[in-house]
Amino acid sequence: KLDYGALFHTIIQKLEIFIIAKFFNGIITENSYIEKALLGKNPKLKIIKKSPGVSKGFLTNGSEVKDIDAVFLGALSKFKGVFDLLDVWKDINKDGKFKLVIAGYGDISTVNYIKEYIARNSIKNVELIPNVSEEEKFKLLSRAKLYVLPSYVEGIPITFYEAWSRKAIVVTYYLPTYVDIKDYIIAAKVGDLDDLREKILYALNNYGEIFENLADKAMKYAMEHEFEKVINEMCEEILKF
Repeated sequence: KLDYGALFHTIIQKLEIFIIAKFFNGIITENSYIEKALLGKNPKLKIIKKSPGVSKGFLTNGSEVKDIDAVFLGALSKFKGVFDLLDVWKDINKDGKFKLVIAGYGDISTVNYIKEYIARNSIKNVELIPNVSEEEKFKLLSRAKLYVLPSYVEGIPITFYEAWSRKAIVVTYYLPTYVDIKDYIIAAKVGDLDDLREKILYALNNYGEIFENLADKAMKYAMEHEFEKVINEMCEEILKF
């Protein structure tokens, strides 16, 4: 089915690229996909490509036991993929052996709708914790084996860095803006629920091996993108414009 929310955000993103290339002298972006698209339209455009991640105060690896199989953090909206995740979780977790936490952001009506959706579809072992604080968010990521965000439109989410810093394996749809982080994620085809289901099951069933090969590498990558450090580098480059 056509996701009009995702389509709208994609159109806005394309329009932004056009406007920036046409009328701006310089721009900051966090990914090579946008950089390439902008330079293709305006080779003279000055671009700072840097991706700020986790604030220094939260940039530590949690020591909590990994007792949550998967966590979703983000807006409780269709284009963020929360319903895609719930739909595949129903099949993944028929026997209820895996635990999913939905810790998204939404108003009361949205939260109630998610609760009803979970109940109506008999989706097992899902805990809904809406509108969590920063401290609660990092605690959940520390406890999570997987951070699943099957979003349809993103740059490079800061929540990826947050998950990596707590050694949570990122499972997501592969967006063109993820070209710089492709080696740090497990990615399914955009909108392909069968592929998303397979990728989540693969990550859960092979978690030990994946954790050993990816967790430390991803955590190091997150540490290299400390928010304050990257912002300071951006400011220094802006002064050179």
